[in-house]
Amino acid sequence: MRNYVKYFSIIFSIFLLFTACDLDELPPPEIAQSNITLPNRRLTEWERDEWIAEYRSFGGPTVTELEVIRLINNVRRTENLSFVVRDDTLMMAARFFAQQARDLRGLYTGTHNFGPYADDPSASHGASANVAAAFGGRLRWNGGNWYSGGSLSAEFLVNGWMNSPGHRAYILSPEHRFIGVGQFPGGISYMYLSNQSSQ
Repeated sequence: MRNYVKYFSIIFSIFLLFTACDLDELPPPEIAQSNITLPNRRLTEWERDEWIAEYRSFGGPTVTELEVIRLINNVRRTENLSFVVRDDTLMMAARFFAQQARDLRGLYTGTHNFGPYADDPSASHGASANVAAAFGGRLRWNGGNWYSGGSLSAEFLVNGWMNSPGHRAYILSPEHRFIGVGQFPGGISYMYLSNQSSQ
């Protein structure tokens, strides 16, 4: 009986080890998902944590979001600039900002400063800065967005940003070291670039 328990324990441990390895190698999700409709107000801390838990449960960054980072690093490499590194806090903040634009579409004005996180009408990036802070991204950053009625390809987004002088300057800034990218179907695609990690 002791040998049976011993062998069963060994086999079960091996099974758990292989299962854990498989989970680590799951591919990223194709599209962003959420069952949470965002209210027209700032989230409470509990609501933010619930949104973060759902973000992680759906697999975190999507294929498109990761491809945007890869393409931006390709552009930076051609300019002899260091790569930007994915910052998970900024990834979540960027996705949230994009989803907010979808859920509160009537509030979107074509700027970065709209919705319940906008507190200074004269600040061009007020809302997106406050969203970053709400997720713990208290850092220097720049942002860029692309409004869309659906999901745009990574190539379209990066090409669009590179053809916009302001966004191009953000992407090619040598001081930037970290990046967050978020896209939500029917909302906008959003990008944060920073010289400091929020981790």
